[in-house]
Amino acid sequence: MNNNNIGKRIRKRRQELNYSQAQLAEMLGYKSRSSINKIEMGENDIPQSKLKNFAEALKCTQLYLLGIDDDCGLETCILNDPDADEYAWPSKMKLNRKDILIISKNEQEILKKLRLLSAQSHQLVEDMINILCNERR
Repeated sequence: MNNNNIGKRIRKRRQELNYSQAQLAEMLGYKSRSSINKIEMGENDIPQSKLKNFAEALKCTQLYLLGIDDDCGLETCILNDPDADEYAWPSKMKLNRKDILIISKNEQEILKKLRLLSAQSHQLVEDMINILCNERR
């Protein structure tokens, strides 16, 4: 994939997250927004060593940025803390990567449906998941 296409994906994802070029530049350690602008326009290459940083800042996969995968892949963060405020935004909190679980849009839909079920139905779903997981072993 050429740099212009990577730049277009970076711009698209940045805009989806409502980040300015200046905000993204600051997250990635660039001195000014013009560096991000040049990358988005395809004028500057992204060093391979920075691709992972771009993906993390833009909450997507490297494969998405490279155009290998059309699904961004990283949609939602779930905190590994039962007492956490469900509306807290992880980027504003001090967390280790092990405290975050990234889930897909499909998994989000499943969780929304699960929340609509009764406690008894929750138990049935949990039992079924355990049975299926044990069969795979």
